[in-house]
Amino acid sequence: MVHTPTDQEGKTLHVDALLQRLGGGAVLEDRGGVLVTCPAHGDGRPSLFVSLKADGRALIHCRAGCSTDAVLTAAGLRTADLFGVSGEPTLSDAPPVELDPGAVAALMQYVTAAAARLPGSQSAVYAFERFGVTEDMGRELQLGHDDGTVTTRGRDFRTQAYTAHPRLVVPMLDWHGTPRGLQGRDIAGKCPARWVNLASPAEGMRWSATGVFRTSGSFDTVLVTEGPGDALTAVSAGYTAVAVRGSGVARSERTARELVDGAPDGALFVLAGDNDRSGREFNDALGAQLAALDVQVCVLAIPAGIKDLAAWRAAGPGEFAAALHTAVSDAPAWAAVDPTPTTPTRPRRERVPMEGTDIANARRALDIVGKDTAYVDGVGFLTWTGKVWSVMSATRERAIGHRVADAMTAELAEIRERFGDESNAYKSALKTTRRMHMDSGIRAALEHLRTITGHEVEDFDAHPHLLTFANGTVDLRTGRLRAHARDDRLTKLIRQDFDPDAQCPRWTQFLAEIFPDDAELPAYMRRLIGYGITGETREHAFALLYGHGSNGKSVFVNTLADVLRGITGHVSQAAVAYQRSYDPGAANPALAALRGVRLAVLSELSEGLRLNEALLKQLTAGDPVTARELYKGIFTFQPTALMLMATNYRPDVRGQDDGFWRRTRLIPFTRSFSDADKDPALSRTLLAEAPGILAWAVQGAAEWYAGGLREPASVRAAVAEYRQQSDLLDGFLPGVLVRDPQGTILQKQAWDMFQNWRDEEQVMQVLRWGPREFARNLESRKVKSVRANAGKKLVGVRAARPDEIHAG
Repeated sequence: MVHTPTDQEGKTLHVDALLQRLGGGAVLEDRGGVLVTCPAHGDGRPSLFVSLKADGRALIHCRAGCSTDAVLTAAGLRTADLFGVSGEPTLSDAPPVELDPGAVAALMQYVTAAAARLPGSQSAVYAFERFGVTEDMGRELQLGHDDGTVTTRGRDFRTQAYTAHPRLVVPMLDWHGTPRGLQGRDIAGKCPARWVNLASPAEGMRWSATGVFRTSGSFDTVLVTEGPGDALTAVSAGYTAVAVRGSGVARSERTARELVDGAPDGALFVLAGDNDRSGREFNDALGAQLAALDVQVCVLAIPAGIKDLAAWRAAGPGEFAAALHTAVSDAPAWAAVDPTPTTPTRPRRERVPMEGTDIANARRALDIVGKDTAYVDGVGFLTWTGKVWSVMSATRERAIGHRVADAMTAELAEIRERFGDESNAYKSALKTTRRMHMDSGIRAALEHLRTITGHEVEDFDAHPHLLTFANGTVDLRTGRLRAHARDDRLTKLIRQDFDPDAQCPRWTQFLAEIFPDDAELPAYMRRLIGYGITGETREHAFALLYGHGSNGKSVFVNTLADVLRGITGHVSQAAVAYQRSYDPGAANPALAALRGVRLAVLSELSEGLRLNEALLKQLTAGDPVTARELYKGIFTFQPTALMLMATNYRPDVRGQDDGFWRRTRLIPFTRSFSDADKDPALSRTLLAEAPGILAWAVQGAAEWYAGGLREPASVRAAVAEYRQQSDLLDGFLPGVLVRDPQGTILQKQAWDMFQNWRDEEQVMQVLRWGPREFARNLESRKVKSVRANAGKKLVGVRAARPDEIHAG
């Protein structure tokens, strides 16, 4: 920061004039700004941090805990004086630098050291009395105690204000349990600031703005709170919580992504900002960011007169958990605040009298949800998010009924005021309203709403050439991006922007490394994955990535599954393995979960397990598939997924009909990486190229639409070898029998020859075959059987001559 004479003209306040107004005295350079004496407290030490942004905005922060308002009042300044300040900026508008491993390691050392002091400490008592967190919970949350004497060998990021008072140490963990930030809570009540942060680890680098709080017993429902105090309170009631450092941080897309990345799939996020204006701004800002990521978001209603979750618990610790459960269950879906509430976005229907029927209540629900809601048998309610149609959780479904009940309660109050509580109109309306507040009334209204908003499953995801990204929908035939459209009725979303110019040099290098001896395979894999993301099924392809370990196939599949997470599904080994009693009509959640999925990753089979060929044919045939989730109805959908399996062992396949082998694409992974060749950071490096990998896949889709898959010779040869080695009759046909367009042989004679061959060769898999099984397997190999006077005979084959047997 450059110090020059004070601007006397008063047009703008120079930064040096601001420092003088704040108290003058010694000015100490500090990372990203300077330290001066704080006018709001009288210790005389420079503890007020002042920085200047490039846009002329001055930031002040007292490290002793004085509020900004207190500092400005003591200095005779206004908030407006912090804007339009001239001088050399000390802070850049560049995005924050990622935390370096050294800073994280040092933080982990401190967290571990502080956690060792928690048992029996003042902080353990405080955590339980204030937030309801037991020592066992605290151990899982990595809470700690620091009276200012904790020491570690790593860098110390604590400030003087932090170590001046004993603190409950609350780490801000990521979803993997790694500390990415920390706040310390004053437990003695003597610090002007209850919560104090650590100093920044380096210039331009910041600690995480979010922290995950969950124990082994936490629900998947995530409460999002302003700060760690309410997060701890939510955890004590059984919830997963994420703490966010204030409404300013909540407006950042980066914060929303930190919050969502790593969260349980399909988790419901409930915004629990403080019960004040700042808290409402927090909920509105973060709700908008989460909705843009296609996340299910609801808003918690904290009782009137209570500021936050901690205060709610303090008002009645014994009843808090049950009351919170009810409030979470009743939490309505987040909705954007209308900037012009006097001009509704759609005309409101004229209020109709309470009819008291379930259909009337369903119509009231329709008035609430409008055209943004649809129902599909076997799938459930779907809601338009502005990008895609997303399946509602059971909580959001019930919330529709709650909103109807709330609207009826408001109308009931008007009826009472108009007619009196002894009137027949009021008594009838009261009875109707009470029913809507019961489970039976909500269920009945939702049942009829299903009928009113009903659609067929084929109405959705019917455009395989379209793929939705965060910033629009791409036509995969051309690679062109356009705006999201409700009428496309797409249900799957890739939660990243599409950038057609994004590059992926490390991914390209990786493909060359795993296919060093086949120049055609990298381009083929681009077309294959491009075909997969289209949702087309005309190739009927099943991709089998085969090769012994340490060859890159798992990295390939896992990277794609992560980058394409929104359109990727997984099929378990139990579903893929052969089942003697396989019933296509049975309840099969693994199959039902593939609706709308475009890339299906099949679990590798253990060595020796037989592949469920019937299932693979069913999923790749391109014909409608009937599926049923547990406890849900049957529905029929069109499969859209490319089946992909990475395996060290080629699955056991018994069938020899062309149907299965025509579908199979066996991609050989022949490279074997030594320990010296392996890059431990490769997966992280590849994921950093996600935008480029997405562009690579879209390019592959356009190439496939233009010219098909075009299998390399290596893939065709690998399939032919696999088929021959899987043929249980290899050695018998051809061998004992040979193909001859003019040849014939009695089926009984062929059966006798088969039994002799089987016993001599000891082919264990066919020991139990009878004549019918033998005939069926010959038929699958295109050997026809016809009736003749001497009995059935086989056409197109004959017994091999001695020289032919030797050759076979």
